[in-house]
Amino acid sequence: MNKFKLATALVVAFATVFTVSAETSKEDYYEKAIENGEQKDYDQGTKNFGKAYYLRGIEEYDSGKYKAAVSDLTKALEYDPTILGSDQIFYQRGMAKFRLGRYKESLVDFDQVIKFYPTNHEVYYNRGLAKYHLGRYKEAVLDYDQAIKLKPEHAYTYNNRGLAKASLEKNKEAMKDYDQAIELDQTNAKAYNNRGLLKDNLNNHAEAIIDFDKAIELDPEYVKAYYFRGLAKFSLGQRTQAIKDLSQALFFFLKQFGSLTTDENEIKKSLPVL
Repeated sequence: MNKFKLATALVVAFATVFTVSAETSKEDYYEKAIENGEQKDYDQGTKNFGKAYYLRGIEEYDSGKYKAAVSDLTKALEYDPTILGSDQIFYQRGMAKFRLGRYKESLVDFDQVIKFYPTNHEVYYNRGLAKYHLGRYKEAVLDYDQAIKLKPEHAYTYNNRGLAKASLEKNKEAMKDYDQAIELDQTNAKAYNNRGLLKDNLNNHAEAIIDFDKAIELDPEYVKAYYFRGLAKFSLGQRTQAIKDLSQALFFFLKQFGSLTTDENEIKKSLPVL
């Protein structure tokens, strides 16, 4: 969402719900808001409840407590459906669901946001990302198309559209998207990695290694880049170097995740959200 709009809304919400001293904790803020809601008439009270749950939901999202955030943001809507502009609360709840891997549920919230705010590239981008995770690649491409129309300079949208097109075996189009992502942002390690993977799949192993090299230069602990570079080197018969890369991939994987995992939600977190 528009960061300035969200920040302004939060300031207004804090000012209208309650006034407390600087020493008061955030938890006290929420409790005081709920207490104020209980002491006033029903209509005003429910709105105070809604604002308190909204603010706590935002705090929980920022703290990585996505399940709790979904619960509080849902309660906020129940108490006050018009709170702070419903597009914002649906967006935040959709993002929390996305972070939990509840991609199908997140789409419902993203759809609601688009009804309110159809010109924001971020919601199309993240809805496309959710559809990509669900294997709905054609629909993902359409959302990325719209996001690019709204913000054509956003490199990650090209990168992710390239992934969706590669999944549809539209390799030439995918390559163009990766090229464009890199042209817009030459520090985009993921675009170099994804372009390298596509080249490797097309048996251009030597060119792929060059892209993996660049991805690792930009991100020295990039697990996937080491892994795919190792596979490319195996294809070229460079077994010793390949084993070294695969060992590095395993080392950084264990460093980042703590243990081996087959959880796709953990592995897929390399795709950025807005």
